[in-house]
Amino acid sequence: MRMHYAAATVITLLVTLSCLDAANASKYRAELLELVGYDTATASSASGGSLAGWGIGPTTDGEQHALLWIGSADNVVDLHPNGFESSVAQSISGAYQVGFGREPSMEVIKPARALLWNGTAESVVDLHPAEFEVSIATGVSGDYQVGFGGPLNNFRNQALLWNGTAESVVKLNPAGYIESQASAISGTTQVGFGVPDSPTGTPHAMLWHGTASSYVDLHPDGFFSSFAYGASGEIQVGDGVKLGGDLSNPGIHALLWRGTAESVVDLHPAGNDWSTAFDAAGDVQVGVVIPESFSPGSFAYAWYGTAQNAVNLHMYLEGVEPELVGSTAFTIDDDGMIYGVAGDGAMSYIVRWTPVPE
Repeated sequence: MRMHYAAATVITLLVTLSCLDAANASKYRAELLELVGYDTATASSASGGSLAGWGIGPTTDGEQHALLWIGSADNVVDLHPNGFESSVAQSISGAYQVGFGREPSMEVIKPARALLWNGTAESVVDLHPAEFEVSIATGVSGDYQVGFGGPLNNFRNQALLWNGTAESVVKLNPAGYIESQASAISGTTQVGFGVPDSPTGTPHAMLWHGTASSYVDLHPDGFFSSFAYGASGEIQVGDGVKLGGDLSNPGIHALLWRGTAESVVDLHPAGNDWSTAFDAAGDVQVGVVIPESFSPGSFAYAWYGTAQNAVNLHMYLEGVEPELVGSTAFTIDDDGMIYGVAGDGAMSYIVRWTPVPE
């Protein structure tokens, strides 16, 4: 689906659906954000009312550019740095954004270099460690950044932690694991996954505290594989593939941890085929639920710590024209603002769900 923006247009839908009294919110206001100049765009991370992501359109001469939205849909900063063919912003924390850029190359898969910004294209810092062919920054918190680096074929990547420069890089891949990636960071905690060096090794959700030796394997019993995608304070979120699943019903369940494998909470709402939690802030976790093997569509969800305390955010989009058949919540900021996408089968739109206090 294509992402469509048109400037100065915000469609607001206020649906007074009853939901849980979580974070003092009993309803949400859903807004479709549109911005002229970008035929395709997405926002993947939010912080303090600002968004980080990317866009393609006439404004970028048809190239993919990292973008920063400050406060509103029509206040856009193009972060694309000189010397790169394309760029993407993947995460934002305060004044900082991280992601990657691809240099001009004759390769079919163009090498990526991890990048750090401080609000402008000119502020870019190249985080790429010299020993790797490819590097990507996926998360930022304060002065620290996380991601991964590896060979061009993307096999045997290593989770990485930076403190603002390429020279500061710390390799987080622990002994006994053949591959790892870091997906997010919150304070002194980094999360992602690692693959054990064994004949049956499958990805295990993982947590670190700044060094390879500090790792904690979060992989829970009863799951074939697991991944951690987001973190907030002492909470980590992601998903796992249940043992016994098959291709028609893979049994992917949204998961929540509090620092150990034994602390896992299965967030999967009963009666659905697939769920994933992408991000968390405070006591709220956000992601997506897919019913009935990918049909009729995906639904953005918010959880409040358990499978039973879940809210279908897609319900707040009822009544909009054209009918939106699917949605996903990707990120939530510290003010409880949830961001994601919704689509009508042909076009997609950035959505902001704002909690409305009683």
